Amino acid sequence: NKQSGIIPSQSLKQMTKTKSGNAADINLLLISAFRSAGLEANPLLISTLDNGILNIVSPNINNLDFVIASVKIDKQFYLFDATSFNSKVNMLPERDWNDFGILIEKDKGTDLYFSNNNISKKELVIKADIDVQNSEIKGILTKKEIGLYAIDAYDSFDDNKDKYNQAFKTDYGVNVKDVESKLSSNGDFESKMNFSSANLMDVVGSKIILNPLLFLNIGNENFDQKEERKNQIDFISAFTREKKVEINIPDGYKVADLPKPKKISTDDKEISFSYNIELVNNKLIVISKVDVASQNYPKEYYPFFKQIWKIISDSENQVISLIKN
Repeated sequence: NKQSGIIPSQSLKQMTKTKSGNAADINLLLISAFRSAGLEANPLLISTLDNGILNIVSPNINNLDFVIASVKIDKQFYLFDATSFNSKVNMLPERDWNDFGILIEKDKGTDLYFSNNNISKKELVIKADIDVQNSEIKGILTKKEIGLYAIDAYDSFDDNKDKYNQAFKTDYGVNVKDVESKLSSNGDFESKMNFSSANLMDVVGSKIILNPLLFLNIGNENFDQKEERKNQIDFISAFTREKKVEINIPDGYKVADLPKPKKISTDDKEISFSYNIELVNNKLIVISKVDVASQNYPKEYYPFFKQIWKIISDSENQVISLIKN
């Protein structure tokens, strides 16, 4: 019923009739099923991200707001959250990854540290055409999400499909229609849609000026903190984000100059970025890709992120000109 909580709102018997319940109802039922199957399963009480970090030195029951399920096999813990349809073993929604929890085993509670070792991926692909006569760019956007990104995207879609679809127009500032979304059997989530916009290019005389990434140059994190960083940098998940745009050059036009490729990475290969643009058979192809190898970093990494994200911003905001032959 979209409600959190560490206390059940009803008995398990009642919930099997109502088929609805809060986080405690749902995951305690899962724990009961695991135990019936002969597994060592127990509740793990956590504080979700929105609720704040749990003070593990002096934990307070009032600071806990969610229950997930843990199964212990050969001294290894496996975590589950049945409140999220697309969640899997050790592949939990973003809200759950908040470092610490209290594991309840019979008559004792034990603090448990858990971290997300998965790699999430987001792929954004645009195939576009330039309508010179109407000064408009039209095309197809495909957004594919893997791992934690897919879990949270599908939860949003499943909760309110209309709101999920409308968010594309709001986030990207283009007209969107015919949105089709699907959940693959492996848990990947993909949305595909048609888009159009008259705001993605400027016509100056016989010249067309545009950003080859179109509207995909937005949505990056900002590392512009001026004061000294005091806390770690937490992405919740290691990730790869790739943006690819293919634009058909209209008849009678050619590309004036192409921006230079860019490639940079830290010495330890934890953070890397590449930007490449080329012209292939009168089709402009640009790919921007960033890889972050870990879910979180000590505060000392902040200058590296600040430097690389400045390069990302500069690269993704470059424009090109199309001129008449």
